[in-house]
Amino acid sequence: SSSVVEYDGAKFSLTTVHDITERKRAEDALRESENRFRILSETAFVGIYIIQDGCLSYVNSTLATIFGYTPEELTGADPRLVIHPEDHAMVLENIRRRIDGEIETIHYEFRGRCKDGGTKNIEVFGGRIAFGGKTAVIGNLMDITERKKSEDTIRQMAFQDVLTGLPNRRLLMDRLQRAVEAN
Repeated sequence: SSSVVEYDGAKFSLTTVHDITERKRAEDALRESENRFRILSETAFVGIYIIQDGCLSYVNSTLATIFGYTPEELTGADPRLVIHPEDHAMVLENIRRRIDGEIETIHYEFRGRCKDGGTKNIEVFGGRIAFGGKTAVIGNLMDITERKKSEDTIRQMAFQDVLTGLPNRRLLMDRLQRAVEAN
């Protein structure tokens, strides 16, 4: 800022100079950090989300694709939109526990609900952060539907005869062992 002052009949211009070098460095560092987060998030193989004030405040494109939505359709939405109704209580409790500070990180599975009405098995790794001066839940999730199907197939092959579908000797021994341990 500048101003004109008069002294002994002469006019002088006074200029105040503020060194904003540090502020500019901080702004550049923040911009670079935000850019790195955006690039990392948008190129991730996992779905990434932030939940704040009861809604999805950020989702990456991978998460949206898992459930058949666009990121714009999910941003601002209630998280229950992508949670199977039978798992609402469990997932919302896990979110509450992180927000309230009972736990810092969590790992669990739930059934997700897709836009087309389908169901997917989802694995979540999450934590809590301060985002915009408020507590938020952040995490990543993976579609593990195919892995669950493979596990079920392996379990079935281990305990049932492939040709007849009847229980095999291994299943009999497993149940016998459990009965003995129970007594």
